[in-house]
Amino acid sequence: MKKSLLLLVCLSTLLRAQVPHTASTAMPFLNFIPDARSAGMGGVYYGRTDVNVGFNAVAKLVSLVDEPTQVGVSYTPLKNVAHNAYLSSAAFVARNEQGALFVGLRYFTPGSVVLADGNANYLGTVEPSDMVVQLGYALPLSPDWSISVTGGWAYSKLLDGTYNGTTYLTGSAVMADIACCYDGRDIFHQGFSGGLALKNIGTPVSYTKETKSFLPASATVGVAYTAVGPGSVTGFTIGTLIGKVLIPANDTTGHTSMIQGLLHPAGEVTYAIGAEYLYNFAVQKMNLSVRAGYSGGTTSTGGVTAGIGYGFNSIAIDVAYRASNVYDPFGNTFRIGLGYKF
Repeated sequence: MKKSLLLLVCLSTLLRAQVPHTASTAMPFLNFIPDARSAGMGGVYYGRTDVNVGFNAVAKLVSLVDEPTQVGVSYTPLKNVAHNAYLSSAAFVARNEQGALFVGLRYFTPGSVVLADGNANYLGTVEPSDMVVQLGYALPLSPDWSISVTGGWAYSKLLDGTYNGTTYLTGSAVMADIACCYDGRDIFHQGFSGGLALKNIGTPVSYTKETKSFLPASATVGVAYTAVGPGSVTGFTIGTLIGKVLIPANDTTGHTSMIQGLLHPAGEVTYAIGAEYLYNFAVQKMNLSVRAGYSGGTTSTGGVTAGIGYGFNSIAIDVAYRASNVYDPFGNTFRIGLGYKF
């Protein structure tokens, strides 16, 4: 019997294998929420403004008026995948009167992966990895509306070398995000906000000379409302987010257009709802946040999330937890985030 390489544990295939009826894409980690604050709210990122919003909608960063320059890092260990699997990110934003500049980096690895053929013969150990670097700029159109364009370069390494006569390549792609956001909150940060984003629009990725894989292009729309208590001591935000994968399920040709993917009934649909309660202490600009959310969709991924945040002067610390889900490699995991505002 001809031996076949078992790649179900390699990066994108590893994650898709745990979720039935999902679209076949390269680098699915591009649609993962990297930061702890959004993750604690089920993935909802409208209704708040900090540096990590740039990973989803750079246009939202125009709202950074009081604290225009920020940096942030996050780390998510993925013990459900492997003991050394993790997702990490780093971000920087600088805002002035003309607009906001965003720089982001994300890195994902499923850890050490043992390769075997169809007869369970050992073929070696590899360490797949994905990385994306992004540069975006947001421009205000009016006091309430803004737009942004973000360019990026993505790198993906599943295998390196020849196995069973097939030569595997390191994949790469050029990608772009486009976002339009509305922020009608007043000077006390009370009111509605929302937006629309097209993400991961890019060139196909080739892991062999014969095959191509889509990037996980998607369209998302979201809205949130923030209520502020007397004296701005407390704040409560609730929001929702709906997304549509622009790739038809089970289509691996790499030639389907995004419009066809958007209209195709088999394309994945995701949704999330989240809330945050914020309490501001009078001493030393301290604040404490409690968050909760839920995410789901046609892929049966997602689940209940919870999180807390602590701010002290210019430092922000966030922790999020995602409950276990049989289809979700992010189930039963913690995210940790650290931010600094200049």
